[in-house]
Amino acid sequence: MVAAAVAFAVAGCGGSSTPPAEAGLHVDRFNRDRAFADLRHQVELGPRPAKSPAARKLARWLKGQLPHGRIEKVRGGYENVVGRIGASRGKPIVLAAHYDTKDQPGFVGANDGAGGTAGVLEIARALRNVKGLPPIRFVLFDGEESPDDNADFYTTGPTLTFNFLSSSLAQDLTYTMGWAAFAVAMLIIGIVVHTRGTRVAALILLVVTILKCFLHDLGRLGGLYRVVSLLGLAISLVLVGILLQKFVIMRPREEEPAP
Repeated sequence: MVAAAVAFAVAGCGGSSTPPAEAGLHVDRFNRDRAFADLRHQVELGPRPAKSPAARKLARWLKGQLPHGRIEKVRGGYENVVGRIGASRGKPIVLAAHYDTKDQPGFVGANDGAGGTAGVLEIARALRNVKGLPPIRFVLFDGEESPDDNADFYTTGPTLTFNFLSSSLAQDLTYTMGWAAFAVAMLIIGIVVHTRGTRVAALILLVVTILKCFLHDLGRLGGLYRVVSLLGLAISLVLVGILLQKFVIMRPREEEPAP
């Protein structure tokens, strides 16, 4: 059932409205007995803390179970086991678990480690013969239970990227809200410390944010969402006009002559 659900979700990612049955999408059902046998095999190896001989032995076995399986050596001396199916290009879908266990005497990780790994293996078997899938990557982590958490290898990188041109609507709105919050914070600071340059910079950023919202974000909304957004935009423009008049282009008060 899990494999079938994953297959239907993957089919939906392509944007096709054709039902899977009509599109010729057929997958094997999730075989619980085979998955439980994989779990039992891992548990019978005993504790499998990161970098241990038992973990290394398990990694070699897992490599043979995943389609196009290979060992991926990463920082810290850890060895992830990765596999792949589907297209070679595009943004991949990642299914992951960890195969190591806590470094505790007698801890065999039936639920915490082996169960997730067995699930990933069985999903890979169910989907491996399906045609027309997007890129799907299977990752079995080594060192997830270690203090430095090797799983972070896939969540951090040497560079920070911003997908302004190809981001989703949620990402676009997050950028907009982040810019607006930063601009408001700058404006408050400029008012409190009486710094004209900070106030000007804040209002410029706020105007840019509003233009982005109006010219880019609203084009991806529809119906009532667009109406509410336009109303909010109108209120924001009025507030920007008031702030601009009161705190940026206001003239300094002339000192009264001494009597």
